[in-house]
Amino acid sequence: WAIDGAVGGDDARVVSLLLGELRASTGQAAPKATDLLPEAAASASVAVVDALLDAGADPGASDEDGVSAVRRAVRAGQDGTAARLSDAGAPLTPPTSTASSAPA
Repeated sequence: WAIDGAVGGDDARVVSLLLGELRASTGQAAPKATDLLPEAAASASVAVVDALLDAGADPGASDEDGVSAVRRAVRAGQDGTAARLSDAGAPLTPPTSTASSAPA
């Protein structure tokens, strides 16, 4: 996907254009934007993260290891991105498990 390269290249304008084209042709911009958000949160500018959120990315998205985008941003020192994700509704704490991990 060219969108992946635009995110990796930190080009918010191209990310917005490509996601707009994807939305127009398939209506599937939000799932792709959500997939890209955790990596972008750790390495791209706030402008790229904004482009993904504008395309419908879920601010609470997690990577394949279950690490949330906001946590990845914090770990990478991307404070502006973490704040933006929080403002967009990303939870700042991990979800709690309903299952007990204590032995019975």
